[in-house]
Amino acid sequence: MNKKSSQYLLTTLVMTVNKELVLVFYLLSVILITLLVSHQQLIVGTVVNSLLFFTSYKLSEKSYLPIAVFPSIVAVFQGLLFGKLTIFLIYFLPFIWLGNYFLMIISKRLSWLIGIIVKVLFLFLIANLLVNLKIVPKIFLTSMGLFQLVTAVLGYSLYLLISKLFKIK
Repeated sequence: MNKKSSQYLLTTLVMTVNKELVLVFYLLSVILITLLVSHQQLIVGTVVNSLLFFTSYKLSEKSYLPIAVFPSIVAVFQGLLFGKLTIFLIYFLPFIWLGNYFLMIISKRLSWLIGIIVKVLFLFLIANLLVNLKIVPKIFLTSMGLFQLVTAVLGYSLYLLISKLFKIK
């Protein structure tokens, strides 16, 4: 193996390891924030959405699934965001996962704003369906609508702020 190919191999290995470390950092951050900031949906939602944007723009699409899934699982197991209403969150899990995944894919391929709109509309429509079927209380219309919009926009703003402060490319 010549020097140029060995440098390429080393560079590829370092980039792969770094991406894996970044993914682990994101996962741990999501879990830690969700565990430490109990009953603060605005803070947790903003940080989680920020991490969704970081994942979308900084990692490959293969990395999206764990980031889309883990925060809501941790929230359910901890009973954090909705207190005694957390049991109803279980009905939303697959839809939250899809909404988070839609946000990441669409943000990367089209734009952050379209990603947010798709996620919010999707979750609000699901919430509306589940409320109309009398599966979940009406409070989820706000939680899966306006609140999702606010935390997604704040999450994108936090992503931009951190990217600029730390010059993350």
